[in-house]
Amino acid sequence: MLARALFLGAYSLSVSYYFYPVSLGDSPRYNYGFKLIEAARIQCKKQPGLLLANRNWGNYLRYQAQCPILSNNFILTQKEVDYVKLTYNLLQQTPGQLRVLVPDVRYVLVSEMDLSPLTESLLSGDTFEGFSVVGEIRYNEGKIRGRLYRVDPLVKPPFIIDEPDR
Repeated sequence: MLARALFLGAYSLSVSYYFYPVSLGDSPRYNYGFKLIEAARIQCKKQPGLLLANRNWGNYLRYQAQCPILSNNFILTQKEVDYVKLTYNLLQQTPGQLRVLVPDVRYVLVSEMDLSPLTESLLSGDTFEGFSVVGEIRYNEGKIRGRLYRVDPLVKPPFIIDEPDR
């Protein structure tokens, strides 16, 4: 009797594997944001550009969406550590500051899984100059869960004249 109890106890955890589906990508983040990742893939195919997102999205976006990203969780060198710090600092900015600080960023992915001032601003439902929603996921009640934005580059005002290099 004790042997049967030990046998059932040892294998009961593995039996649950057959009754519960495994998350795609073995991550709840991947399942949660699959529609955003797909939107990023479509946008980057149409118009390639640098994508800013929390580093936890990095691997999925890099390999599924084929978008260049600033950072991910695959950190091997000091350069990659520097990019993680840069990503963190950029996510602390407002949408207006982001466009000025990094004019090369063409896409921004934000979700409620990632807490930052930029995320809060972009998920608030407000509109920001130069930011266009190109992908979105919502709860059934309509609350926004995540968004992918296309960021238009800043255009120099007409009164600024570039001086030739001397």
